[in-house]
Amino acid sequence: ASRCPSCPPESSSCPNKWTKSDDKCFYVSQNTKNWQSSREFCELEGGTLLNPDQETQEEIGLLHDLTGDYWVGLIKHEGSGHWRRLDGSVWTGQIEYDDPQRRVPQCIVEDSGKFVALDCSSARRWICVKTLNH
Repeated sequence: ASRCPSCPPESSSCPNKWTKSDDKCFYVSQNTKNWQSSREFCELEGGTLLNPDQETQEEIGLLHDLTGDYWVGLIKHEGSGHWRRLDGSVWTGQIEYDDPQRRVPQCIVEDSGKFVALDCSSARRWICVKTLNH
């Protein structure tokens, strides 16, 4: 008997429109949303916005093949001096600013291997990631 009768069946493949890499599935959007809506989309699909620190070399290769910029799971709230991941932990990677004087909140896009701070309300594509069930 299943330990979780109401849980969805476990799968070793990714949903439609998701790309498999190792034990993860990636969703690269074709349309645009603001950062919060992008985050909510990922969560509704059972994943999160991409955490840049958890990429394998294969995944980094996948991302570098993309053109344009994509929301990832980093945000800086007003009054905070730190960039934070979605789990609340501080992120200390290199950030480029399109407007260093802009008031926060700011969110991060990944653009050809660089991380750029933008206004969270701007519409961009996004990348979700979720771990496969085995």
